[in-house]
Amino acid sequence: MGDNINALQEKWYDFSQKIAEEGIVLLKNENNVLPLLNKKAAIFGAAQMENFRSDESDLYLINELEKNGINFDRELANDYKSWAESNSKDRNFRTNIMVQNEFDEEMPISEDVFERVLSGGAETAMIVIRRSSSENCDMTAEKGDYLLSDSEERLIKAVCRHFKDVILLLKIGCCIDLSFLDDNKINAVIYTNSFGNGTAAALARILKGEVNPSGKLTYTMAKRISDYPSSANFGQHGGGLIQDYKEDIFVGYRYFKTFGSENVVFPFGHGLSYTNFKLDNIRFEKSDKIYVELNVTNTGKYAGKEVVQLYCSAPQLSDGAVLGKPLMELCGFEKTRLLAPGESETLRFEVDPDELASYDDTGALGEKSVFVSEKGAYNFFIGNSIENVTLAGGYTQKENRIIRKCSNIATALPERLSADGTYERLPVNSAGNLYTAISPLEKTKVDVHGIAELSKGESLDLKLFPGVGGGYALTFSGMDGNKPVTELAEIRIDGIKIKLAPAVNSQYVISLPLRICDLKLTALCDNPGIESLYFEKIDTTVTVDGDKPTVIKCSNYYEGSFYLEVSNYEDDISNTSDSYITNFFISGMYAIYKLYVPQGGAYDISFKYSYNAETVAVNNVMTVAVSNIVQPLGTMKFENTYLPNGKRRFKNTDFSTIELPKGYVYLKIISADIPFPDISEVVLSKSSGKTVKAENITDEARDKKDKEAVPGMLEPDNGIRSGIILRNVYDNPELMRPFLEQLSDEELAVIVSGTSLNRTPYGDVGCNHPLYLRGVPAAQTADGPCGLRQQGLNPTRYPMSVILASSFNKGLYSEYGEIMGEECRFYGVDLWLAPSINIFRNPLGGRNNSYASEDPYLSGIFASEQIKSIQKCGVGAVLKHYCANSTEYERLKSNSRVSERALREIYMKGFEIAVKRADPWAIMSSYNSVNDTKVCENRTLITEIPRKEWNWDGVFVTDWWNDSNHIKELKAGHDLKMATGDISGVAKALGDGILTREEVYVCAGRVLKMLLKLETVREFIAEEGA
Repeated sequence: MGDNINALQEKWYDFSQKIAEEGIVLLKNENNVLPLLNKKAAIFGAAQMENFRSDESDLYLINELEKNGINFDRELANDYKSWAESNSKDRNFRTNIMVQNEFDEEMPISEDVFERVLSGGAETAMIVIRRSSSENCDMTAEKGDYLLSDSEERLIKAVCRHFKDVILLLKIGCCIDLSFLDDNKINAVIYTNSFGNGTAAALARILKGEVNPSGKLTYTMAKRISDYPSSANFGQHGGGLIQDYKEDIFVGYRYFKTFGSENVVFPFGHGLSYTNFKLDNIRFEKSDKIYVELNVTNTGKYAGKEVVQLYCSAPQLSDGAVLGKPLMELCGFEKTRLLAPGESETLRFEVDPDELASYDDTGALGEKSVFVSEKGAYNFFIGNSIENVTLAGGYTQKENRIIRKCSNIATALPERLSADGTYERLPVNSAGNLYTAISPLEKTKVDVHGIAELSKGESLDLKLFPGVGGGYALTFSGMDGNKPVTELAEIRIDGIKIKLAPAVNSQYVISLPLRICDLKLTALCDNPGIESLYFEKIDTTVTVDGDKPTVIKCSNYYEGSFYLEVSNYEDDISNTSDSYITNFFISGMYAIYKLYVPQGGAYDISFKYSYNAETVAVNNVMTVAVSNIVQPLGTMKFENTYLPNGKRRFKNTDFSTIELPKGYVYLKIISADIPFPDISEVVLSKSSGKTVKAENITDEARDKKDKEAVPGMLEPDNGIRSGIILRNVYDNPELMRPFLEQLSDEELAVIVSGTSLNRTPYGDVGCNHPLYLRGVPAAQTADGPCGLRQQGLNPTRYPMSVILASSFNKGLYSEYGEIMGEECRFYGVDLWLAPSINIFRNPLGGRNNSYASEDPYLSGIFASEQIKSIQKCGVGAVLKHYCANSTEYERLKSNSRVSERALREIYMKGFEIAVKRADPWAIMSSYNSVNDTKVCENRTLITEIPRKEWNWDGVFVTDWWNDSNHIKELKAGHDLKMATGDISGVAKALGDGILTREEVYVCAGRVLKMLLKLETVREFIAEEGA
């Protein structure tokens, strides 16, 4: 076993390095600064000492540079090592995901240090910039995150001032603001993303020249976040829960190429090599398919590989087309083998013209909800990036051709961008649009004419959907100006009476929860006259007053965990009402408050809270950090504030002293343990006291606790069987129906439910619920896209998915599927929760690095090759996350309002390609709603399209712990609810006739068919028959 695992791990680590060698992208290389060859380098940046651990080994960049013979200034490296030991932290690959992005301040570099380094012979400087991004947490357009921090700006300017040759290494999840490149002379730029096993070694070999980089960007890198058309409607600060996909089909290069932009720094498909390639002898042929062929020759001095990309330009508005289209769209790509100098290879492309069709969702060409190939010129361009192409050939189509008629998808998007730059109004017809959306971006008017003429005591009920929870300015129109609104109407939110504070500038402040909520207006007099309400989001930045106490309303947070909730309360004892944050149900949840501190220094902090548990020290259940630096909380305590009759009370804690630096800072409240109090206010007052030395955040204790909490397996199978068992169905598939018909309602409900309790050891995330009496075993699942995530074991950490995709190597995609199949089988994993192919809608997306691209065609091919290979190993792929789940902000509550065309051409296209080419055994549905309806409750998205249009018969599984209704999911044709299902609820619905057994037979049958494809289940069945 020991020798075997060592040999296998060496093989897997070698392959991980291979991915990095092919996926790392050389973005810039002026004056051939790279490769370094024998030049001595000085390496700057705290991230060079960052240590990611995925096993017992270290992934230090600096160690691998030394091991691979890179000549660098070791004294400077030692300076950074000392700095890192006292100022930064190690990060572990498999820690709690609920953390906010963090960065380390850069070490100040004195002039003496620069003089020492230069006199030591360093000719080239390399600056390492790191950014993390993660599940549950989008990046923010703030310094130290999407923008450079002040210390990073100072470092870059200083290095560029002292060195002629400067290399920038971007260890970033997706992209950062690149406008600083205009002001600093940086000769070379390398993009690596986060490291996996072998990435540091691969980078060292690239720097040295032993490996020639061949990766290409799978997305567009622009100067600023404002350059991306989705930015105004993305994430928490671009609509919040209401995500309007107004840019429509113009995502990434489709936008930049169509509308033109001088602010593209590195375009889609771009990536340099140490050698040069010539593309010539291009041949184009059109018959039933489109065929393009060309020669690729290495004309340089280094052996290397080249990626060739084929783009189609479909009929444009400027040429008389009716449907607007992107100027170019990727329709093929191939990568050469390793070509020696002077060597050539012929590459061939084949394109089905039907796949170039556009989707007409409004009937502009005569028929609605159809894929149509519009008449006009189709031109094909070939090259090595979207911006470096040449015409390969083309043809003209004389008539419109309807390719496929489709099911209609109701949309809630009010308008979308057109190819001529105008915005087209859309007919909003979503079935679930029964609320008023409250925008956090602009003032929202809510008409309430119905209350104007009500009699005293009569009420008007509305549903509101706030894009962001927290404080809103509320104003009224149409009422009697001589009476305050408090004498005209009573306001209740979700049944809680809102006691309005005195108006300031005719505005009241009201707190709205982060969910669809009920607003009830009750007339307090006859004919109150109110005609409209206006809601406007209050700026969340709080200025901390150094002269008097500053009260921070906790409901008005800047950022928070996706399960966090805002509620209102009435305190009968003090006769007050207010809001609070709640639902901190596990450790690691957080709320962040953006502060502006004119006077830095020591501040006393206290909390207004409600707590229903025994007295506990505050620091036992809560961690407070200021810009990610943990603050001491002294002897503060949370006491039980509930009355004997169960009524809630809020009270204030004592205070403790923390340190607030001058300027903009982020105050972060984190649950360290549960139960956690409900928090209404944080109070800050300038203090004359002193704080103890602050310590950096560490997840070590939490990791230890998580590992100890891994649940064991349920009682093992006792071998007792009854009736037709699954082995019988395996031997004779015609027994599937009789097998299902014999099951009780509860047993049927078990088949379509998952469980998190029957885990294998070491932290798999759950499985289908076994039904051993009928011979149905559990199939184990594990994340994820860049390697298995299992506590207590050391599976390989592969480079992030975007780096694998950046290789543009179909053979490598396929080989990764084989390797993951092998590793899954070794660790007892049956269903691999990958690949992930959500579209890069915006560079702030927290999980972009786990996805492939901004392009659906590339994403679909990327997934298809992996799926085919891993499933040959008897391990099921779970393709995710379907669909239109682009932001990490409040994913359970987020509502993506998307046009039918954008869904078809962009956000569902990759899934369609993967289904038709590779037939994944399972697809994971996303948390969010699309056009007002939960994805997994939407029959059109779950049944009509994938089942009937794509002819797919695999299993839909929910994302873990989603909040949709299991009965509605089954009604929609959604098969398996993870990590646990509502067994009793489904059984009752069957008994009451709300669900029919036939509806559940269909879903349960698909789950069982999937199980019978898994190698471990086949082994289980073979043992049954032995």
